[in-house]
This record gives sequence, C-alpha cells and structure tokens, in this order.
Amino acid sequence: MQARPEWAGLRAQVPEPPGSALVAIDAKGAPMPLPSVLAVHAHPDDEALFCGGVLARHAAAGARTAVVTATWAEGTHRAEELAQALDALGAGVPRLLGYADARVPESAPGRPPGSWTHRWTKPWRRWSATSVTYVRRS
Repeated sequence: MQARPEWAGLRAQVPEPPGSALVAIDAKGAPMPLPSVLAVHAHPDDEALFCGGVLARHAAAGARTAVVTATWAEGTHRAEELAQALDALGAGVPRLLGYADARVPESAPGRPPGSWTHRWTKPWRRWSATSVTYVRRS
C-alpha cells in the first residue's frame, strides 16, 4: 500500500491550551527533564488509535518517544505504514518484534500463524529483553 501523496511529510499538530505547557516537575516543584515515553502495542495502528496524541505531544515537547509493536515483521506493508505513522507522530523508527498475527499469516513470513496469541506467555523473557534493548537504543 502506497502512502497518499498529500500525506507525505505531515507532522502531528498538537495544539497547546493556554497555560498548559508540558513540563515535568519534581517533588520540590523544580522543573526536570521530560520523561521518555515507550508505547508497547500488539498491532500496527494501535499506537495512533490509543496514544497518538500523547506520543505527538511529548515528542513535540522534546521528550524521547518510541513504539514497540509485537506483531508484523519488517518488510511487510504494515511495517511501512507504521513507519509513516511514527514519523508523523515524531516517535522514531518502528521496533517490530515480528510475531505473526493470528488472523493474518502474511504478517510475519516464516512464523507460524498465531505465534503471538497462542504462545504469548512463553516468550515474555525474550520479549522483555528485546524491549529493554529498544529503549536503551532510543
């Protein structure tokens, strides 16, 4: 699927209500660096549907933002769409764990269908180690 030409180069525009600057404050009331934001989702598009505004607002304020997506693999059309969405949100590059979506076998070539949903309790150690690696690289 090709991106629509009129969408090329778009960036999320998050209006700031008056007096609501995004600032992190410590226990003593002193400003501190914005926290990093890591969104972990099952599918591409979930990041835009569930927390796109949070990602865009934090990225626009200078915070580090990243998204880890459990299903779909690099080189698939959904991975390309995810890359475009994350670019628009200011959330960096896609970090795909590459598990197959149970209903879409082509989501992760070479992986058994449903490798995410049917075995999602077994790979937690590997999954969490991979996620930590992504966070440290961001």
